[in-house]
Amino acid sequence: MKISRRTFCNYAAAAMASTLYFRSDKVTAQHGTIMKPKRLQPGMTVGLVSPASNAPENEDISSSLDFVRSLGFMVKAAPNLFSRNQYLAGTDLQRAQDLNSFFADPEIDGIF
Repeated sequence: MKISRRTFCNYAAAAMASTLYFRSDKVTAQHGTIMKPKRLQPGMTVGLVSPASNAPENEDISSSLDFVRSLGFMVKAAPNLFSRNQYLAGTDLQRAQDLNSFFADPEIDGIF
């Protein structure tokens, strides 16, 4: 099935919007800790991880990297982004390490 660039961009944007995590820049305590995300601005660094299944082709992943760059963000790909273990994006340990290292990385402003 062939789709247009516009349709692809709409699908990709919807998929990314549903899985965003933003690093917090404001913490308030009233009945616990509330973390509010800071807004992503062009030029900020976004980490790309695949914590579950992977794309069937490496070109699909490369297209996603290019798409995020086209939105004005710097992109940091997870070390195991292109890994495969059956239908998953690497082993459980690899996927967990990728995601946890991005949460701990002070250079990353958001995670897709």
